[in-house]
Amino acid sequence: MTTHVNTQEKVHKLNELIEYYEVCNRAEGKSPKTISWYSANLKNFRNYLKNRHLSDSLDNIDTKLLREYWSAPIKVTTV
Repeated sequence: MTTHVNTQEKVHKLNELIEYYEVCNRAEGKSPKTISWYSANLKNFRNYLKNRHLSDSLDNIDTKLLREYWSAPIKVTTV
C-alpha cells in the first residue's frame, strides 16, 4: 500500500485563518465583543511576527515562538 502526500497543499497564512475564525465565531453566535477581543489578540500576534520579519505561515509557528510572544512585554491596544 502506498501513501500519497499532496505536495501542493495550501500554505495557511495566519491572516486568512483569523478571518475564517471570525466567521466561525459569528456563526456560533458569540457576542461581537468576544469576537472582537479574540480577533484583536490574534492580530497582535500576527503583528508580532511581522515586526520581527517572521513568516505567518502555520508551518513556521511552533511552541518556542509562542512562548517568546507570551513572554514579550505586552502592548495594550483598544478595540
